[in-house]
Amino acid sequence: MFLSSVQDILKRLALVFAVAFFSSISLAQEVEKPSEDIQRRVRELIGLLDAQQFSVREQASLELLEIGGPALELLKKPPSRASFELRQRAKVVHQQIESRIFDELSRSFLLDASGKDSYGLPGWETFSNMVGGSRSSKLLFLQIARDERRLLELVEAVSKLDRPGKERQAAVEALTAAAAKRADGIDQQLLRHYPTIGESMGLLFAAAALDTNTPVEVSEVLTRMANSSFHGYMHKQGYQDCLRKLLSCWIPKANVALAPELMRIALNWDLSTVLPTARSHLSDNFDVYTRELAFQCVAQFGTASDVEVLVPYLDEITIVEEFLDNDPPPGIPGETRMPDQQRSITRVNDLAAASAMLLLGEDPRRIFPNYSSLLLRVTPRVLAVREQDSPKQIALIRAWATALVPGRNES
Repeated sequence: MFLSSVQDILKRLALVFAVAFFSSISLAQEVEKPSEDIQRRVRELIGLLDAQQFSVREQASLELLEIGGPALELLKKPPSRASFELRQRAKVVHQQIESRIFDELSRSFLLDASGKDSYGLPGWETFSNMVGGSRSSKLLFLQIARDERRLLELVEAVSKLDRPGKERQAAVEALTAAAAKRADGIDQQLLRHYPTIGESMGLLFAAAALDTNTPVEVSEVLTRMANSSFHGYMHKQGYQDCLRKLLSCWIPKANVALAPELMRIALNWDLSTVLPTARSHLSDNFDVYTRELAFQCVAQFGTASDVEVLVPYLDEITIVEEFLDNDPPPGIPGETRMPDQQRSITRVNDLAAASAMLLLGEDPRRIFPNYSSLLLRVTPRVLAVREQDSPKQIALIRAWATALVPGRNES
């Protein structure tokens, strides 16, 4: 009983801390304003922040720190004619109080084993619904709360308006605009150094929380970070699962113009939510590189029902890639090629057949002798045959397709 009372008191204190730090949340109305005596003393101390004696200035700063939350509002708005020294000291003390409050709030938030109470942290319910309430997800969320408070507040505003209407539309537009602005800032920052984990994860969370398509500028920055700064977080214990879940929520909403990058990210990090994008990029309306990635994604993330989607491409003999004997991997200089070197090729029907066989649980080596299950992907190089052997390969694929779909035209 006593322990329960203590926990309740700690929780109530944490809520007070949260109000002081997150001044815009609704709990602010439930907390009494500082008394007139405290406000008067805070004003006196702020006036001493530019006193002639250094010891007086320091003592005033220390006493303001002891007062804490009740001093925040007045520290945020020093007198209009205040000196530079006073304004700078007020700013520093304000930041120190906020940091101390946030640290106290963070401890209470992390110690709550249930993971259900947000402790006034905006956006936690939405975040935990996406990635869970583990300690790792809490730690990651606190990083976002420290660096991207505004985005969290906007996510919270959207989540509270669950019915369609002008208010919700305005909230979504505000979140979209804020995400685009942060993406621009992070894009400029990437020229100098990687963003913090809170900044990058905050932008990803905002994009994942939108129930509309992500602005193209946001998606572009996220794809760049997925190929650079995100990799470091993938190796941090506990963060990998959170990051993969956030990416899985964002990918279906990303701009379709970035399909190749999205499919490459999904293949690298095993994100099955890219499957609808892959299905829509199999046709010859797209370049061969995009189509190659689409077949790989369908093969890796699809099910037996996707074989029907692949069947139309079993007759297409468009060349996807070609290789010369002993051709080195891209980017590695090779010896001078001889005129008599033989060419190996991979066609669209090779990718379609190998993908369909994998989805049906069949061994692709029946048709593709160089295929290796260790690669875990349908890549052009392992499906390639010498050009003179290509007609035989085409015939094998058509025979297999006829057995798969009886009555199919083999011509």
